[in-house]
Order: sequence, then structure tokens, then C-alpha cells
Amino acid sequence: AMTLHARPRASVDFGVQTSGPGLAAKLYDSPLQQRRMSLITHQPPLKKMTAPLVLSGWLVGLVVQGSLNNSFWVPWTTPALPDMTARMVYIARCLAVCTVPLLAGVVFCTYKRIMTPALDPLAGHEHYVLVHRRYLENTVEQYVLVGVNLVAMAATLSDHYLPVIPAVV
Repeated sequence: AMTLHARPRASVDFGVQTSGPGLAAKLYDSPLQQRRMSLITHQPPLKKMTAPLVLSGWLVGLVVQGSLNNSFWVPWTTPALPDMTARMVYIARCLAVCTVPLLAGVVFCTYKRIMTPALDPLAGHEHYVLVHRRYLENTVEQYVLVGVNLVAMAATLSDHYLPVIPAVV
């Protein structure tokens, strides 16, 4: 009998064969799918990730350079921050943007608890909210790390490099 949360079993009988052309023939219907999967699975992971990593690095560099040069396409300007108090207030305003994923995690975790038997945390139904709880824990950890790093950056950067802070957030 299948329970509500049991995963369905695979309909393919693999036997003892773990690789080779016969396995691809069992798993995929058309030769095009077989060839596509053989091309994808035989590439090293670095080759798959090279283009996205280069593109994201280029975009981050472009945003940082644009914020340093006060480019017209960067949607923020950094006000004059003469003392440490003004810098900490500026960091707090930048960190307010980072609370959006944190609040979304709280809302989703609360919704999942209300709509499932996990409303009572002692009832043993924590598997319903396990993913949401881990997301929330990781988001809080990242928020704390970003906050500590931004405070250190604001305390040590010269006035010329302060526009980088919103680009980092």
C-alpha cells in the first residue's frame, strides 16, 4: 500500500547493468534522447558551469564598476557619509533589502505549519516543514554573515569605495 508521502518506484528494471549503451536504450525512448544524455553525462562538471560562472562574474564586475563610476544605469547613489554613525545607518538601510527573503521564509514556514499537521511541533510531523525550516535557518545564517561583513566594510572603506556596498547587497 502506498502512503501519502511514499515515493513511487522506478518502472525501469536496471538489473546488474550500471552503464553502457544498453542502459541508455532502456531509459530513453528515442536515439536523440540517448545521444543528448550521453553528451551531457560525459562532460566534466566544470565544462557545464564555465559559461554561467563567467557571465555572472562579468555582470558582478560591471555592477561594481558602474557603482564606483556613478554610471547613469546604476539605480542608486551614495550620500555623503561623514561619520561612523551615518555609515551604520546607511548599512542598516541596505540590510533592509536583505530581509525580503528572510520574511518570505517566515511566511512560507508559517503557512506550511498552519496547513499541515505540523502545527504542533511536538506531534512528530516535522517532516512537513523540514525544507522550509532549513531554508529559514540558512537564510538567517547568510543574513548574519552579510551584516557582519557590511559593518566591517563600512568601517574600513574609504569614501571613494562606499558605493560598492549596495552592489554587494
